[in-house]
Amino acid sequence: MKAKIALLTFSETRDEFYEKRKHLVVEEIQKVKQALARQVEILDFPEIRDKRQAGRWVAEAQRQGIDAAILHIPIWSSPNLAVSAARILDVPMLVLGNERLETV
Repeated sequence: MKAKIALLTFSETRDEFYEKRKHLVVEEIQKVKQALARQVEILDFPEIRDKRQAGRWVAEAQRQGIDAAILHIPIWSSPNLAVSAARILDVPMLVLGNERLETV
């Protein structure tokens, strides 16, 4: 049985900034999913762009009985969003960014 991992992706709250970088977010999510798909069961949630969404998707991840979580931050995000999720989750966590040079 594969471990059940929540992939929680945090993105910028400002619409204009986010829209210019959304393609980067989508590409980075796909990289993570492809890299881990054979080893673990990935529970993918919509991008988190505000505190309400963070609470909603963290609660859903917990309801689904996750074994661990990846706090994925592929572009700038308000740090409080990931911190809020981390404080609620009671599972091992990995914070994941990327080494990519950002291009718009």
